[in-house]
Parts: sequence; C-alpha cells; structure tokens
Amino acid sequence: MESIIYPISDTDIGRIPRARITNDNSINTYIQDICKEVLNLAKNKNKSMEIGILASLDKKYKSKPIFGYMDNKTGLCTIDTVHDEEYQDAIISFKYNSLIFIHNHPNNSKLSYNDLLNLITTPTIAIVVAVGNNGSISFAYRKSDNYSVYVKLYMQMQSKLYKVNKEDRLKIQDQMYEEILNNPNKYGLVMGESRR
Repeated sequence: MESIIYPISDTDIGRIPRARITNDNSINTYIQDICKEVLNLAKNKNKSMEIGILASLDKKYKSKPIFGYMDNKTGLCTIDTVHDEEYQDAIISFKYNSLIFIHNHPNNSKLSYNDLLNLITTPTIAIVVAVGNNGSISFAYRKSDNYSVYVKLYMQMQSKLYKVNKEDRLKIQDQMYEEILNNPNKYGLVMGESRR
C-alpha cells in the first residue's frame, strides 16, 4: 500500500478550525495554533509529510518538531516517537493527563489505530490530534482516570495479533480499530472531528 501525500496550501492552513476539545477556549485556541504550526512546518520543511509536536496543556512546554519520513518497508508516512529522546523523556516525566500530541496526516485520514493506542497506553498524554493536510482535524481524549483498565484491554487486543500470521494480523488490527471507533466509551475515550 502506497501512502498518499496531499500538498498543503496556505488555504488549508487557514481552514483549521478551533475545535471544542476542552471546556477552556484558550486551550482550544492553543491546540488550533499548534495544528497550524504543524501544517506550516510540514508544508515548508518536510514535503507535506508528517510532523509531530508534543505540548503540555498548561502551555509551558512544547517539544521540538518530530519530522516524519516515508517508510520504504510499508510505503507509508510515519513518525518515529520511539527513538525521539525528547518525546520519550517528556512522556515519562510529565504528570498524568498533562500532554497533547498533535501531528498531521498527509492523506487527510482520521486518527489511526496507532494514534488511539498511543493515547490508551500513555498515561501522560491526555489528547491526541490528527490534522489532515486539508485542514480538517480529528481528536480523541481520555474521559476516565481508570487508566489500568484500558491498558489491560489493549494488552488483550495486542495479544491476539501475536498469535496469527501477517495477513491475518492486518485483518484483526482493522477489526480492533473498528471496535475502538464504534465503542470508544469501552476504551475510556471521547472522539470527535471538526471540519471547516
């Protein structure tokens, strides 16, 4: 499968809505501003491929941009947060539910399976936002503090993947993604999207 990368225009950046993700309009505006920064960086510094920024909800911390790349094995655009030292230090050292991860999706898709798992399994991340290269956004946040219950569900889901061959693994992963999308409550999540 080859990744589609839609070019970003200034119009797309201007289209990014201020979504009502939190009850605090100043935080919603802050999220909108980081979404615009992400698309600007992707457009001007990364050939419209992915860029990610981790920030604190108290607005006191914002990571350096994490530049994505085209993964030659999968043919997909990806961001490698596992090997980004600043990202790893932040998710370990910040308080529970204090961070937001914002990144762009070059193919204008909604949050991915990996985005949702990142939120479910990282207790310091409170919100994940994917901004499409066309300016649309999708987001998810944790609505419950019962973190351990959802990690247990995730571990059960992931254990299914390790027991099957590669073709079946993709099929099961797609089923699990649909399960989370259709039952976000079960995983302690609230999901939404906003388009202009």
